[in-house]
Amino acid sequence: MEQSSGASYSQKTLTADQIVRVRILSRLEEIDAESTRPLRAVMVGRATDADHAKLEKLDTEANTLRTELSGLLASLSL
Repeated sequence: MEQSSGASYSQKTLTADQIVRVRILSRLEEIDAESTRPLRAVMVGRATDADHAKLEKLDTEANTLRTELSGLLASLSL
């Protein structure tokens, strides 16, 4: 019995839009994890300018990704 090379999910090929969606969702999870430490510093009153800058950068990136994801999902529902 031959095995196919590479990983697949039930032998299903993902479309380009699905791949982008997975990548966006993955990055959003990473952003949540990256924001934990600076957010904790803000919550306990020990945040530095770098903590605030990091949170601002991550929030901007997350908003951009959510907008992209929203447009992608809207195009899929057409």
